[in-house]
Amino acid sequence: MRSATAQYPLHIQVTLLALAVTLGAGNAGAQPAVQRDNPNAPAELLRPPFLPDAAPGFQLPPLIVHGSGRPGPPGAGEILRTLAIRGNTAIATGELLEVARPWLGQPANAADLEALRVALTRHYVERGYVNSGARLDAAGVRAGELGVEIVEGRLSSLRFSGLEGLDERYLIARLWPDADRPLQLGELRERYQLLLDDPLIRRMNARLLPDEGPGTAALDVAVERAQPWSFAVRWNNHRPASVGEHALGVEAGLRNLTGRGDALRLSVQPDEDARAFARIGFGWSLPVFYPATQLTVQMDDSDSSVVEEPLAAADVKSRLSSREVTLGQVLAENLRHRAAAGVTWLARRSQTWLGGERFPFVAGEPDEGLRTRSLRLWQEYTYRSETEVVALRSTFAQTRNNLQPVTVDTAPEVVGRNARFWLGQAQFARRLGDSGLQAVARATVQHTRDRLVTLDGLSIGGATTVRGWRENQLIRDRGAILNLELDIPVLRSGAGDRSLHLLPFVDYGRGRNLGQSADAIGSVGLAMRWRSGPWAADAAWGWRRASSAVNKARAGHALQDHGIHLQVSYGIGR
Repeated sequence: MRSATAQYPLHIQVTLLALAVTLGAGNAGAQPAVQRDNPNAPAELLRPPFLPDAAPGFQLPPLIVHGSGRPGPPGAGEILRTLAIRGNTAIATGELLEVARPWLGQPANAADLEALRVALTRHYVERGYVNSGARLDAAGVRAGELGVEIVEGRLSSLRFSGLEGLDERYLIARLWPDADRPLQLGELRERYQLLLDDPLIRRMNARLLPDEGPGTAALDVAVERAQPWSFAVRWNNHRPASVGEHALGVEAGLRNLTGRGDALRLSVQPDEDARAFARIGFGWSLPVFYPATQLTVQMDDSDSSVVEEPLAAADVKSRLSSREVTLGQVLAENLRHRAAAGVTWLARRSQTWLGGERFPFVAGEPDEGLRTRSLRLWQEYTYRSETEVVALRSTFAQTRNNLQPVTVDTAPEVVGRNARFWLGQAQFARRLGDSGLQAVARATVQHTRDRLVTLDGLSIGGATTVRGWRENQLIRDRGAILNLELDIPVLRSGAGDRSLHLLPFVDYGRGRNLGQSADAIGSVGLAMRWRSGPWAADAAWGWRRASSAVNKARAGHALQDHGIHLQVSYGIGR
């Protein structure tokens, strides 16, 4: 099949190729993704908040261990030479023998043995095993040996109130999944604090109480459910200018539809006449194995038209459909560290029309349109402290398309049917003092040895990559993006629901296709972030810098051509 783009000048070919990627893309996250207005831009790598203070609403009974736990003066009694310790799993026998060392080799009367028992119990309690302790054999010291039974306490019951339809098994799996595990206060408090970040929960109060029987405890948890539904309306100019940069979107979400902690999201964008939907997106995420395995299903269908001359008069339209299934697994998680991995299957179909007739603009594209299938293996890691946050994501992708073999003179344009690429993303944030000032750095790198279809290329330029430039200013097989910014709080209310931040930034992006020279763009500018209750506004302006091969001139009358990116939204719920 002959390359259709060979009929057009280069600048028109770029517009046509960009049209094929304006809407629809995959996301390797474990939750339904918020609809992106330029999905060809790399999916945003979200970083967790800084490590919070101690968990609020977590009450403990007073911890009382009677006795001094110290050996008294030498007295009458058989000499204690060793301990026969049994029942301990949380603390090693050698460590407990070290605690008992002051009593070994000494005559031990009843008071001495009680002091030894208290010392062993205190050792457990001080390490967070608050309902564990030592019990001495009634036979006492025999032939220099004393039998000691360690009773490691358990969390025998969890009692919940205020669930309002939420399956308590979901909370048990998050708080304390192993009922036979010795109760350790620090671990329980950490799991409790992690659960406070769950979007299903607005507030919790917990009390740890003695339960029936020795070494048992009960946790009473009063839950205040978060609003299960969310709604948001937003306007921005984050779409590619060639198909109309302005976008009005509506998103609605519903959580816990099945009672298992699932999340459902629906998003739509009306067309310019508001008579039909230009885009519809749907996502559903469900825990399949409590609590760390998530299944996410997403779909996205969109239509767009070229609105810029000289192609606007030619009536060029495109349709892009995306179907995605992700299975993600949390490998390890605590307050500071989180590691996850998963696999994503992504199928996309792109079709274009010219003057109402099907017309392929990509060399080798069959009449049915361009179809791609990809399998993506991803890994994520986050670390946070009171002053630093690090987020990392790595994605390995194997893709296949339905392009037919072509023989053209422009060999670099030929894309094979199979390709592999790697996408790496990193983000670092650090607090600078106590005023809320933060330094933030982000980096994105894509590497491949193959020519990629435009759907899989790295988009460089736009509100989420290199500000001050058009969305999809560059789409390249391989490249890198670097963002540096300073987050300066200017205004913040006491309640925390009103804030104004200024963010001076420096952005840089560089990319190239295989067999071609590299292009680079950059910007220096200022961004603004304003929040007030349900209202939010974001703005950015960037002064363009570029390599000599990239035209820095304004290509049209879009706000993006003046280096401006805007977004205003109103949202309820989360």
